[in-house]
Parts: sequence; structure tokens; C-alpha cells
Amino acid sequence: PPAASAPAAPAPKRATPRPAMPLPPPVPEPAPQTSGSLDVTVVRLRGEPGTAALVSNGIPFAPGQLASERDVVILSGGQELPAATQPLARWPRDGSIRSLLVQFHLPALGNEAPVTFAWGRTRQTPDVSVVPVTWDVPEGFLVLPSYWLCDSQVIGAQVPMYAHPFPDYDAQIQQYYPLRRDDPLQGDIRTDGYYSTPHAFYQLYVRSGDPDIFLAARKELLAYREREILHEGPDAGRHVTYHQTRYVYTEAMADDYLLTGDPRTLEVAKTMVEYQTRVFPPSKAFYPRGATNFWTEREAASPLLGVVSYYEMTGEDRFLELARQYVANLYKTQQEWPARGGYI
Repeated sequence: PPAASAPAAPAPKRATPRPAMPLPPPVPEPAPQTSGSLDVTVVRLRGEPGTAALVSNGIPFAPGQLASERDVVILSGGQELPAATQPLARWPRDGSIRSLLVQFHLPALGNEAPVTFAWGRTRQTPDVSVVPVTWDVPEGFLVLPSYWLCDSQVIGAQVPMYAHPFPDYDAQIQQYYPLRRDDPLQGDIRTDGYYSTPHAFYQLYVRSGDPDIFLAARKELLAYREREILHEGPDAGRHVTYHQTRYVYTEAMADDYLLTGDPRTLEVAKTMVEYQTRVFPPSKAFYPRGATNFWTEREAASPLLGVVSYYEMTGEDRFLELARQYVANLYKTQQEWPARGGYI
């Protein structure tokens, strides 16, 4: 008689989700400094030295630090200057201002000039109108110290250069940053800015407070925004060459918008995040057993970063809800594949 066939292997069992580990208590944040002043420098970035200059900055603030756009004052020689202000983003937790576009005129700006930036006191001069940001760089730029930029959390949790126990890390950055900065753009994202040179440069600007690094970050961002992203058609928001979401860097757009107030950046960021959520909606983030063509983690991470970044720029609840859906489905996916380890 023919040999009996071997019994079928039992179907793999789904893993029982482990109970959630208790979260550690949050580290308390220091109370925000809701008033004060800084003596800072305005540097000329464009135009003839000695002529009038419009100074324009996105100034970031820590959570709870600034409640009203009227509570920012610029003084030159002890005299208050007329200023234009416009909130760019607010902190979701308390509605305080996260970033404020601040503009004022200096009648004659050489290469640099001292001013005092004060907050927590109401301006006495009448408001003036905001000039729309249509330039690559402003005529004048307010140089904020690195500790202010880091404490503001404009690019998340950061510490100033060398203000930590790992000096070799920053020494390596200082050694290799100029090589990347001076490397001519080739027109291919895989060569020019894979996984977001603009974001890395803006992060370095925040950690250093160096206006030259701000200029390098802005140059990289504009090249990416205008040359690497489709602006029209059914695929608007996609990379010009590659369809994958991992080439769409909305996080860098948030950096730029919060630090410059450029409305073009906000406009393009919207098309980018709409493309990401259209081609990789939250439902795709759940990959059940038995499915094929498993996406790489980057394909899921990029739209998640996109909706979070755009939520930070606009405060629109729809994008917060999308972020929750992505995270929920990614968590479900991780429970489906326990042998592959954690990747979220």
C-alpha cells in the first residue's frame, strides 16, 4: 500500500499581543520664560550695505512662552521700532504661539547692526502690514542664539553644538558639513539630498545659530522644493523622478516654513502630504499575515512624518487623525509579525 502522507503542518498561530508596558512618567519641562529680552544682531543677507533693509524672520517660541503676537518688541538704540507680526503656527497643547513672523525696517543697515528683541511686553507703536515672503533670503536677518532656537523645539528636541557629552559627534559634523554644503547639486535626489539634506542643514542651523548655515539650508530647501517636486497634474506633490513616498520630505518643509514664514513652502507642503496620503493611505500601513509585496518601513514612515509635520504647520485636526490611524495600523502590523522584531 502507498505510504501514508505526512500530516499537514499546523497553521502558525497569531501572537498574543503582550500587555502594554507602563510608560515612565514624563520628564517635567521647565516653566517657560514668558517675558525677557535679548541683545541680538541683524545681519545683511541681500542688498547694498548702508541702504534701508527689511528684516524678516520666523521666530520660534517654546510652548507657553508667547500668548499674543502683540507682545513682541524690537528696539534699536533704545527706541521701539514699528513692526509687523503674524503667527505662523501655534502649540496644540495650549494655543500659545509656536512661530511668529516678525518684520521691521532698518533705515540704514551695513553688514550688521545691534537690536534688542523683547517678548512679554506689549508694543506701543502701531502695527504695520506684513510684507509677503516672496524672496529667497531677506535683506536683513535676525540672528538668534542657538540655545533659544533649541529651547523653542522648532525642530524637536535639540541641544546646542558641543553642549553635551559627545564632542566627537559635533567635531565630525564640522569636518564633513562643508564638503556636503559645497558639493554641486546634480539634479538627482539620490545624490543631492537623500533622506533630507535640507532638514539636516536646518537642524544644524538650530544647533549652531550660524546664519551661514541658515543660508545653506534655505538653498537646499529651495532647490528641493522647486526642482524635485511636481507642482501640477494628477501626481502633484510627488517626486519628479521617483514615485515612492520616501522621496517626499515634508519635515524639511515644516522647518523652512516655521523659520521663514514662506507661504510657498506651506502651499507645496500641502500637495506633498496629499500625495503621500493618497498613494499610501493609513489602511496600507496594516500588513496582515498572508499578504505579499511587503513595503519597506520607509514607505510607511514618510507619510506618517508628512501628516505630523503638516499638522505642526497648520494645526488642522484632519492630519492629526491621519497620524493616529497610521500609528494604529503600524502597531497592528507589528503584532502580526512578532518573529521579525520591532520596527516602529
